[in-house]
Amino acid sequence: MAIETNDYQLYVKHYPNSAVSEAFRMLRTNLLLTNIDRGLNSLVVTSADRGEGKSTICANLAVIMAQAEKKVLLLDCDLRLPSQGNLFDIATDVGVTTMVGSFGDDRTVEIPEEVMPGLTVIGSGPPPPNPSEFLGSNKFRAFLEHMEKSYDTVIVDAPPVGLVTDAAVLSALVDGTVLVLDAQSGLRNLALQAKASLEKVNANLIGVILNNVRQERNLYSYYHYRGYQGEE
Repeated sequence: MAIETNDYQLYVKHYPNSAVSEAFRMLRTNLLLTNIDRGLNSLVVTSADRGEGKSTICANLAVIMAQAEKKVLLLDCDLRLPSQGNLFDIATDVGVTTMVGSFGDDRTVEIPEEVMPGLTVIGSGPPPPNPSEFLGSNKFRAFLEHMEKSYDTVIVDAPPVGLVTDAAVLSALVDGTVLVLDAQSGLRNLALQAKASLEKVNANLIGVILNNVRQERNLYSYYHYRGYQGEE
């Protein structure tokens, strides 16, 4: 069986019976139970540094949420180094920046077709001169609030909080923030700095996702085999 690159990146879509997919279901359950009284309508996913897998985790989380019959919107707000366009193979010339730019008082916006049942993905669009200023603008805030009213869950892919201020700006606008850390990186100080940056803007840090955790080989093989069988 030929395996495409995106099969690995969108793992929960292509291998629903794998251990990885089950881990994302557990994550989904935990998130849905978080802030159960006030709800978790919007969520920022960020990381301490580049290369920690936050965009891939963001994409898989959006897919697993949609599989639970939720109406989900994924916004690629990593305007400096966007990834969701490639992950979902969607056009990137129109996206968050162009939609916010045309968002007026009438609150009308043209939404792209779903990439799968229940999931809409909006890419970054052309990069603005100053991403932090763009994301902190009243117009972007109004756009995000409008999207929150139209979807059960809005997931925002944000840049690493340890490198630029964009993620901190976004975290102040949403119901919760998740920090992705690479378990093998060993960058403890950078992780603590990222946490401190989020706390400065009173972000609701609801959890940390450890990526790249080593698993027992037999357990991985068992679930991977089941996922492979499901694809035949």
